[in-house]
Amino acid sequence: MRNKAKPKGSIAEAHVVNEALIFCSMYLGSIETKFNRSERNDDKGKNRQECVLSIFSQKACPLGVSKLIHLPENEFRKAYWYILNNCEYLQPYLDDHKEDLELESPTNISERQERQFPEWFKNRVQEDDYESSQFHRVDVSVEEISVGVIADIEKQKINDEIFDIEDEDETLKDYCSDNQESILNDYNSDDD
Repeated sequence: MRNKAKPKGSIAEAHVVNEALIFCSMYLGSIETKFNRSERNDDKGKNRQECVLSIFSQKACPLGVSKLIHLPENEFRKAYWYILNNCEYLQPYLDDHKEDLELESPTNISERQERQFPEWFKNRVQEDDYESSQFHRVDVSVEEISVGVIADIEKQKINDEIFDIEDEDETLKDYCSDNQESILNDYNSDDD
């Protein structure tokens, strides 16, 4: 400190400023301070609804432009069946479908359910939504699951950390071609 008579920038002055800021943030809620301002990348919109299904209650926040990706058919069916089969909220639908299959034939029920349930579920949700009144509507999350679209994102924010999600093909280096070039260069330089 250069001038002890005027302690500008001292610890005591900073402490007084900090106490005043805390006071303002506690009693003047409409004033934005460092204690009550939203995060930099906070996208919690006013119309964003809370998710009913536990499978979608993650705290991750997708950032960047989403793009549609296509899995091979068998991988898509397995992943989609895993989601449908392990979501507690869909258990009544699974039970109804299983009862229908048991009435048709009691053999290979689990295999037939895995193969037939996604299409049956999609049709059932559309029928329930069409037949329901505005007071009893199919949950939006259930409708989204019944469609089964997969979106790929470029970035994701989880617990205030932003992660870049890159395409593996772009980040992997082709070491074989690098080694071949160096061997050819060594061979060509030996000939000279």
